[in-house]
Amino acid sequence: MAIATVTGNAASEPKFNLTKAGNGWCSFSLAENRGTGENKKTTWYKVKVFSGQYSENFAENVSKSVKKGTRVTVVGRIETDEWTGNDGTAKTDLVLVADDVAINLRYAEVTDVVKNARDGDSGSFGNRGGSSGGGYAANNGTGGYAPEPVAAGTVENDPFF
Repeated sequence: MAIATVTGNAASEPKFNLTKAGNGWCSFSLAENRGTGENKKTTWYKVKVFSGQYSENFAENVSKSVKKGTRVTVVGRIETDEWTGNDGTAKTDLVLVADDVAINLRYAEVTDVVKNARDGDSGSFGNRGGSSGGGYAANNGTGGYAPEPVAAGTVENDPFF
């Protein structure tokens, strides 16, 4: 199985669908451009995103967040879809089955972030696997927050400076 990381532009709006079992999935075209001028080459991918056991909202999140023209980075496995065109010739599509999709922030900015709650997670960024939140006990004198950072040393006494 070949794993790839591809950065390109969404060339179509994601199409969201449900399987018969009720699991979400979506697909969109991705154009990866390399080179400039006469040397410019474009590789086209069909990206497939499936919600499942580990992320039940993955496909829905992608379909809501990615729009045509959005620069994204997709990590996933490469497969091929073979089909016959209207003219009778054999065609092959490169398919990237996504494990992760990220909006590339080199050319965009995030204006709003909404974190979806997971099983056993309150949805709060601070609650990481403990009932007191943040990994610090509420009775440690810090009120449940991490202690204040210690000021960095000088060149003379700081081994990492």
